[in-house]
Amino acid sequence: MPTADLLDEYPGKSDGIELGVTYDQLNNYLEGKTVSK
Repeated sequence: MPTADLLDEYPGKSDGIELGVTYDQLNNYLEGKTVSK
């Protein structure tokens, strides 16, 4: 499972699971696209 290790306290843990978002949602947000709340 890919991880960007966005959370220092949990290295190697899926960021999507910890943050409650998918990588597609995160990428869309970073690219300025519309994302659901």
